[in-house]
Amino acid sequence: MAVFNGKTYAGTSSAVGCAVWRRDSSAWTKVSTDGFGDCDNDTARCMAVQGGYLYAGTSNQLTGCEVWRYNGSAWAQVNVDGFGDPGNTVASSMAVFGSNLYVGTSNTATGCEVWRYDGGSWTQVNADGFGDPTNTVAGSMAVFDSNLFTGTSNTATGCEVWRFDGIGFSQVNADGFGDAGNHATSSMAVYQSGLFVGTLNAIAGGEVWRTTGPDEAPFSDWTQVNANGFGSAQNRSVDSMAVFNLRLHAGTTKTSFGAEVWQYDGIAWSQSNTDGFGDVDNLSVRSMVVNGPNLFAGTLNGVTGCEIWRTSIPPPAITSITPATGALGSTVSVSDLAGTGFYGEPRVELINGQATITATDVSVISSTRVTCKLTIPGDVQTGLWDVRVQNPDGQSAQLDDGFRVYDPTPTFYFAEGTCRPDFDPYICVQNPGSSEAAVTITYMKGDGTTSEEQITVGANSRSTVRVKDTLGEADDPAHDFS
Repeated sequence: MAVFNGKTYAGTSSAVGCAVWRRDSSAWTKVSTDGFGDCDNDTARCMAVQGGYLYAGTSNQLTGCEVWRYNGSAWAQVNVDGFGDPGNTVASSMAVFGSNLYVGTSNTATGCEVWRYDGGSWTQVNADGFGDPTNTVAGSMAVFDSNLFTGTSNTATGCEVWRFDGIGFSQVNADGFGDAGNHATSSMAVYQSGLFVGTLNAIAGGEVWRTTGPDEAPFSDWTQVNANGFGSAQNRSVDSMAVFNLRLHAGTTKTSFGAEVWQYDGIAWSQSNTDGFGDVDNLSVRSMVVNGPNLFAGTLNGVTGCEIWRTSIPPPAITSITPATGALGSTVSVSDLAGTGFYGEPRVELINGQATITATDVSVISSTRVTCKLTIPGDVQTGLWDVRVQNPDGQSAQLDDGFRVYDPTPTFYFAEGTCRPDFDPYICVQNPGSSEAAVTITYMKGDGTTSEEQITVGANSRSTVRVKDTLGEADDPAHDFS
């Protein structure tokens, strides 16, 4: 599966030839002919998007795998069958590295091959089987730490992981991660600054291994992060992986009771589906793709046909924001914008009428917490502002009157008074703050002139001002004030 021009695409397998389908809103539309015109193209095995095109690689046991390119309206084959060798029966994996498309093949005769496409021509970039013909399948690819990684299938000594820096390949794991029963690298994904590799192990159950990719090969920090088969040897392979809602999701092949999907938060795994999605014939979650707030999982089902299942992040909701106040002319570091349904790179805003303050440095810590910075101009309206979060898919939530903008140097107005005879007005100024405050008192007098008085009020204290000490006393408008 892949996402192209905002739509989800899925490739199928059929005896009459593979097909590619596109999801439009809630309906699926077939966008290719069966087998791209050749029934021996029995499976659309891999997909990738590069340079404004959707690419699909096929399985063809007769003339060799094919790679087809789609521009949104028409398909065109861009390789010769089998890259010139009918033994390259399957285009098993695809990835975009730099500005080029890479395709890994299955070849049981001479070993798997990796081919690079620059939009005009193809070049093989590895030695057949990476120098070992028992490396028969280049079954998974991922870009990590500015390198392309390719995983193989090897039933003799165990799967291998190879790193390509754009010039040459080097092996970065021990064969089979130390267990020859790990026959294949079935999937790869990048999560929390690590490369994760899923294996096929028909004896003990599929394994998930992690590395941070030290410079020297082979890497010394490979760590298994799951129990074999997630606790069941029947989960023989980790066939697909995707990062969704800040978690790594892994789909398995399970020979009894149906395939499972597991999610990992960097600490522990938990199963997120019912076995087989309720159908024991859904034996494998062969592919996963994320499109907006949705994770799609495609199954292998030889009885009733493949199925595609979806789980979604719910629309966002906001419960609170901390801190909930900010001064004019200041930058507020929001440590906890709390709620649910946050993902991706949401837009966070304060709204007051037609005025908008857009947050910067927005970071989704989890689906329930966002951090950001709010830079408040010095000339905006003080008072209550609405808080709004908009996810990348356009769904939004708003917390009405959730944030208060205040003037750090407020102005208070008092009722009118007079310093005429027989009157003796006083003003009491209280400072509840933790530091002293410089206060300017402006007397707007009845004759149209003003007088000012400056005082300092200590922290957590008050000061009383006798107005006649500044204005004096007389029976005229110059001694009336407000």
